[in-house]
Amino acid sequence: MIRRFLTLLNEPFPDNSDLKSLTYNILGVGLFVTFFLYLIRPFDIDRYPKDPFWICLGFGAVTVVIGWIYEWSMIKGLKIRRDLPTWTLKKWIFSTLLLIVMIALSNFLYMNLLFNFYAMGWSNFLTMFY
Repeated sequence: MIRRFLTLLNEPFPDNSDLKSLTYNILGVGLFVTFFLYLIRPFDIDRYPKDPFWICLGFGAVTVVIGWIYEWSMIKGLKIRRDLPTWTLKKWIFSTLLLIVMIALSNFLYMNLLFNFYAMGWSNFLTMFY
């Protein structure tokens, strides 16, 4: 069973490498983040002194900016071709986890900007992942 799993991780997993279509996907994810946070209002967003919509829009904007920088640096900067059979499931998982960590770090910094850096600390950082 483990051997089958390891084989699956090394299977080709071609992905999109077109920056234009990835930009549309990133914008869609940013809009989803904005409206999801606004509708669900986790983390007591209503307690913040500013309008919750603008705070949620900020988190969505962070997602878009970091996502676009990440995709641009992968495609143009590092010239990684993800549309080839050499792009495997293992590489895709690692790439996605790296993107999630970058967005979480950026959201953590954004949250601290909102609170004049009163929220610094590992326990607050870990809340960015759930």
